Amino acid sequence: MFRPDHYVVGDLVYYCYSGDSLIAKRKIGIVQEVRLKSHFPRYVVYWFSDKISSEHVANNLDLVYNKKVD
Repeated sequence: MFRPDHYVVGDLVYYCYSGDSLIAKRKIGIVQEVRLKSHFPRYVVYWFSDKISSEHVANNLDLVYNKKVD
């Protein structure tokens, strides 16, 4: 599992929590906004399955895919 220090608008992400090992059960969303008002960035994510947006810290997110950049 790769968890960057920060995400950017447009990143596709999974919702993760401790003990979550089944990728098939994870929700997929897209980062809509990055809020930098505190020590830890908060990410507004639109969840496709629920059709809602919610705010999360990086610990609860994981990238859907990684692209190697040369």
